[in-house]
Amino acid sequence: MSIKVVTYIELLKICLSDNPQVSDYLVTLCNSHIDWIELLDFAARQGVIGVYWHGIEKLFNSPTSINKPTDDEVMEWWGEIQEIKKKNEDLFKKAAFVSKTLRKEGFENCIIKGPANAIMYPDPYLRMTGDLDVWIKGSKKEIDSYVNKFFPKEKGSKLHIHFPIFKDTLVEFHYTPRILDNPFANSFIQHFFREQQPLQMENGITLPNGKRITAPTPDFNVIFQLTHLMRHFICEGIVLKQLVDYYYVLKEYKHWTNNSSSPHNTTDIYTILKKIKMLKFAGILMYIMKEGLGLEEKYLIVQPNEKKGKFILESIIDDNASPIALKPHSMLSFKQFTSLTERFRQKLIRTLRLIPYSPEETLWSLFYRTKKNIRLD
Repeated sequence: MSIKVVTYIELLKICLSDNPQVSDYLVTLCNSHIDWIELLDFAARQGVIGVYWHGIEKLFNSPTSINKPTDDEVMEWWGEIQEIKKKNEDLFKKAAFVSKTLRKEGFENCIIKGPANAIMYPDPYLRMTGDLDVWIKGSKKEIDSYVNKFFPKEKGSKLHIHFPIFKDTLVEFHYTPRILDNPFANSFIQHFFREQQPLQMENGITLPNGKRITAPTPDFNVIFQLTHLMRHFICEGIVLKQLVDYYYVLKEYKHWTNNSSSPHNTTDIYTILKKIKMLKFAGILMYIMKEGLGLEEKYLIVQPNEKKGKFILESIIDDNASPIALKPHSMLSFKQFTSLTERFRQKLIRTLRLIPYSPEETLWSLFYRTKKNIRLD
């Protein structure tokens, strides 16, 4: 990992910390290796501009003689922050509108990720926005039929169907929160989702704008969002935004278990992870949470896997790291290939490299990709 990226990550830990301590080591790194405009570019690629800004504001009030951004650099950041806040305000309104409208139409629903994640941040308006994902109670046929009343050409996948009601926000109606490639693990997780569905669709929360939506409970989120990260890990790539989301999911879960009258405990989570074959991947994530993001050990749900976690962390954040192709932008290179066979070959190489990090899910993913490629040919 380059010294510049080390500096960015050390600064990120300060930005995430509830009680930041600006060490002499960080001061030395920042004074020697930080360029605030380059950091802004890095933060944009990783989806964490708002997280860094939260930390930069802390530095303004720090008596430490650290390399702070100039007025011009602050204005560059400030412009991006205002845009992020505006998009969050818009997404909060849309989430509440879609959720309320669906309920009027007879569909119980739950907003997963997006605005539901934002409220766990110290400042919900600083999380970079994305899609609006809605888990809806109903059969695939019922949900598709509802969407097709308004958008006849839309066709659903196994997981969700698009509902293109907004020009600037992608809305996905989920039949289920996540599907796993491993059929045995998937059977278990779908049973878990069905069992949990009533509670998730009754768990009301208040958005910063005062509007109400339903969102996952903390214990459900620990499982669901880990499976979401797994999917990105195998198929698309992970960025810091998704890791920071999970950082706050873990903190929220710990606080919830301390305050809930009948909480799920770590043993329950451990058992579920074991059933869905994700203990190894969870260990990798826990290393990244602890060493990469500075999460305290009391929030970890399994033992960190240092050897594999360190390699994956470097692959995610450092463009000069070993080319395991875990970065989402690296997947864009597939578009240059006109041959389906060549695209499959590239994906095959990438998938084979991932086997040591999550063997069961990766091998099943490899099986389905191979099967699909043969069918296409």
